Amino acid sequence: MVSEKKKSAIRRQFSSLQNALSKNDKSKNSKYANYFNHSNSILWIVSGLILSACAPGRQQRLPDDITPDPADIPPDDLPALVQSGNLVNLFEGTFLRDTPTGYHFAANAPDGSNVSFDLSDDARFAIDDTGNLVIQAGSEFDYENSSERTVTLTVTAIDADDTSVIDTQNVTVSFLNINDNVPTLSVSGTALLLDEGLYQLVTDTGIIVTANDADGPTPDVTLSDSRFEIGANGSLQIVAGSEFDFATEANLSLLIAATDAEDAASSISQTITISVTDLNDEPPVFTSAATASVDENTAYAAADVILTAAATPDVAGDAVTYSLSGADATLFAIDAATGEVTFAADTTPDHEAKASYEIDVTATVGTQTATQTIIISVTDLNDEPPVFTSAATASVDENTAYAAADVILTAAATSDVAGDSVTYGLSGADAASFAINAATGEVTFAADTTPDHEAKASY
Repeated sequence: MVSEKKKSAIRRQFSSLQNALSKNDKSKNSKYANYFNHSNSILWIVSGLILSACAPGRQQRLPDDITPDPADIPPDDLPALVQSGNLVNLFEGTFLRDTPTGYHFAANAPDGSNVSFDLSDDARFAIDDTGNLVIQAGSEFDYENSSERTVTLTVTAIDADDTSVIDTQNVTVSFLNINDNVPTLSVSGTALLLDEGLYQLVTDTGIIVTANDADGPTPDVTLSDSRFEIGANGSLQIVAGSEFDFATEANLSLLIAATDAEDAASSISQTITISVTDLNDEPPVFTSAATASVDENTAYAAADVILTAAATPDVAGDAVTYSLSGADATLFAIDAATGEVTFAADTTPDHEAKASYEIDVTATVGTQTATQTIIISVTDLNDEPPVFTSAATASVDENTAYAAADVILTAAATSDVAGDSVTYGLSGADAASFAINAATGEVTFAADTTPDHEAKASY
């Protein structure tokens, strides 16, 4: 318990100290020189007895019940070490040069001898010749290292004459976090193989995406393709209803970016290469012709290939199997692997007996099938005489003058092979009396003639 007399003495001395501080009296000859914080920050006088705090140019009222005044305390009991507070906040980082912290220490030995300071807790700190706590050039403090967020230093004031310890004080330096780290992005794979097709349900790709930011909130993760999303536990997933088609996008890239939630300019990204697998989800496509022909009157052995069916599978390299059906399928055979078609037995086609055959060739790949109808025509050869279609009789009027150009009939015949040219000629008992156009079959008198029934009733 402090006596009233001592309280009164302490009040008087502290009032004098306040007056000196308010005048900003920092001269070396000042009675209170050792008590000043020369960085102009709040001054704490610390010993076994805490007085209070004040700042140059400012008055702070002390509690009425206790105002210690060093004036009435013998010199040996004066606070030995004066520091400008016991806590300072600095931003993390690397200090390129000696940097004052804003802390200042001052001490007086009871006998007036010189005082030195010892700071041995952390080599990154030092106290300069004027008592300022500084951070040494090249020192680094990383807030993300939890052990460096708060550093507690012990400062010892030592009597320079006999190396005895005058006083010891603790100083706490706290480092504040700054947004100095780029987000980190971890993707468990850089390549992805997907089957083509429609994904009806959300599908896990097996790739895990993890984004972190040592400075704060979880980064924002964005994907360059809306068919993908990040699911629970960072799983990269295919969105339900998404579709991939090998024919249009056999290869694509997915860019994953992690952006600082507090700084859009700070980001990191990684690309996943996606290969789409071609599945057998389309029927094979025929590339062979839908028509073929065989010659009539030609003997075909059962081994003679008359056509080859061909189809390409949806997935290159898949095997295609061929089979036959249709109206005339029993007359033919097909090699299931090669698509070669032959007659089922030795055959000599006859156009007049059967002008064409019809077969259906089916190409199968897995569960996918395609069918092509093939018409095999029998080539008509000129193996039959032409057939006259014109009448075998005609007439002329007697006593009528017929010029040599007057057509009196037209012979017409069809060839065995449609389209073949027919050539006409004359012969017979009265052939000399007539002429015929070899190409058209038109018949005229050989010369101007006036028929006479009584002289010749017919030709």
